[in-house]
Amino acid sequence: ARADRIAIAEQYFAFTGLGQVRFECSDGQAMATMRHSHIDEGWTKKWGQRQRPVNYVGCGYVQGAIAAIFYLKNAQTVTVRETQSIVCGASSSKFEATW
Repeated sequence: ARADRIAIAEQYFAFTGLGQVRFECSDGQAMATMRHSHIDEGWTKKWGQRQRPVNYVGCGYVQGAIAAIFYLKNAQTVTVRETQSIVCGASSSKFEATW
């Protein structure tokens, strides 16, 4: 079931040490919210805040996870934009995915 694939994607993100992510999915679009992001938090500690997002690893993870959740044959058909970022001072990072 889709809910099981979402749960696996969320748990795998945490297990690999990338942080904490939650997916909200519907056909053709999804939102991923990261309350904790190793990439953003590490960047902020080392270089401080930034005006633009830096979490390209998160974008790629969301892209691959959406492809897996929806059984898409080509993850490249998923477009992901980081619309809110911890590294920019937000309390969480948000990613919008469409396909």
